[in-house]
Amino acid sequence: MGEAKRRKAEIEALKRASPEDAARWRESKRDSECLVRGIDPESHEMEPTAAMCRILRNMFERAKESGNIDPPVEFLHTKVAATVRGLRDITISCRKGCSHCCNIWVSATAPEVLYISKIVKLRGKSAIERVRSAHQKTKDYDFDSRGEHPYPCPLLEGDNCSIYENRPKACRLAVSTDANICARAYHNLSDEGIPAPHLYMSSRANYAIALAISLRKVGLPYFAYEFNAALVRAIDTPDAERAWLSGHDIFSDVMREPADIFSMPPTNAMYEYAFR
Repeated sequence: MGEAKRRKAEIEALKRASPEDAARWRESKRDSECLVRGIDPESHEMEPTAAMCRILRNMFERAKESGNIDPPVEFLHTKVAATVRGLRDITISCRKGCSHCCNIWVSATAPEVLYISKIVKLRGKSAIERVRSAHQKTKDYDFDSRGEHPYPCPLLEGDNCSIYENRPKACRLAVSTDANICARAYHNLSDEGIPAPHLYMSSRANYAIALAISLRKVGLPYFAYEFNAALVRAIDTPDAERAWLSGHDIFSDVMREPADIFSMPPTNAMYEYAFR
C-alpha cells in the first residue's frame, strides 16, 4: 500500500472510531515518532520513556487477547538496539567471546523468559537439559550470594551467547570499559567494581522502568526473576505463555530481585506522568 493510500485508510478508520479509540490512535502515533531512535539516555525529558510505557501497554493488552508474547518483546529488543546504536561512540571492551558477565545472576522479566523458553524448547532435549543442569547448580544462591558462586549461563556455547539476538534486556545493556577488571571481578579474584558507562546504566534503568510500568498497567506481574529458575519454570509449565498472559502467575514462587522497582520514586513518578 502506498503512503497516500495508507494515510487515506487511516483517516477513514479514524472517522469510524470512537472518540476514545481515536485519541488512543493519535497518542500511539505520537509515541512511535518519539521512539524512532529508542530512548535517548542523554535527554532529561520524561516523554520518550513515557511513550515506551504506553506503546508496551498497548502491545501487552493485545498479547493478553492473542496469547502471544512475541510482539512486545521484539519491539523492546528493537528499541534497545536503537538506543545502543546511539551510544556507539562510547568505547567499551565487550567483544564476541568475552563472557565474564555470563557467569553471575541474570535478571529477566516474565515476557523475556517466556520468549526465550520457546527458543530453548525448539532446540530440543539437550538444550533443555543444559538449562536444568545450570539451575541445579545455582538454585540455592540468592541475588546477594550468587556472585560468590560463578557458573556459566546454560545458553553459552564456546563463550558466545547462542541466543544473542534474543537475549534479555539486562544482557543487552551490560557493558564494561575494562574486560580485565571483569575477568577478575566476575570470577571472584578481586572486589573491583565494573566500570560501566553512565549512559548505558541510564538506558538500562529507563527500559526496566518502562517495561515494569507497562506490565503493571495491564495487570501482569512486573518483577525481574533469576533467569535459570524462571526459564526452567516456563519450560515445565504446559502452555506457559497463554497461562501467564491469562493471569496465572506461574512465576509467583520463583526467586527474584529483592528490590521492587516500584519502591523507587522515579518509577512511580514515571507511572503518573505516562498515564496522567
